[in-house]
Amino acid sequence: MVIPEVRTFLRAVRRAWPYAPFFCDLDNPFILLEAFAHLDHYSVVEKGDSQELLFTIRTPELRRYVQQAHKTIRMLGKRSRMTDAQVQRRILQFDNCIRRRIGPRRKPQ
Repeated sequence: MVIPEVRTFLRAVRRAWPYAPFFCDLDNPFILLEAFAHLDHYSVVEKGDSQELLFTIRTPELRRYVQQAHKTIRMLGKRSRMTDAQVQRRILQFDNCIRRRIGPRRKPQ
């Protein structure tokens, strides 16, 4: 999914500037690319003849990425004098974005 050179670049950007979860427009697909660049193990499978792709992600890796994002959001929220409610709202927005884009899906019945 992510070209190795792109993954290397995005990881370097994250080390130098880990603030994307706070500043990124969560409607922009960049956050999905940023998340995948930080996951070491995932698989992508085409779903039949359709244009859909199915992703399998290791939950602990995704959980670590999300927890790090929460720390970043809390730290920057505090520095920018956001209220606790505003920080929690941003965390919830981030979590909903991740869940909507790459979170677990139930198999069709």
